[in-house]
Amino acid sequence: MNPNFRYAQAVMGHDDGRGAGLIESRHFIPNRHSIALLDVRLRGRSQISNVGCLVPRICDWMQSSANGKDEAKAKNNHGSWYAAQLACSPCSSAMTS
Repeated sequence: MNPNFRYAQAVMGHDDGRGAGLIESRHFIPNRHSIALLDVRLRGRSQISNVGCLVPRICDWMQSSANGKDEAKAKNNHGSWYAAQLACSPCSSAMTS
């Protein structure tokens, strides 16, 4: 699985996604710790244990994609939510890079 928010805010006929769509994932912040806890408790018991690997992959995508890089540079609420999502994730050490 390759999780991303590339098409979170696409304008049909104009583009195939833009950085502004990453702000939509801010609602996942409270769930990221729950996902990590589920991953630990269910490890090896079912396929849901694989859900924990999604958060680091999303963080990687946010930092490496053109859309993510655009949001990282934003000087408004989009840039603030970008930083908050990385800071509140189990992969928060990625913010230091």
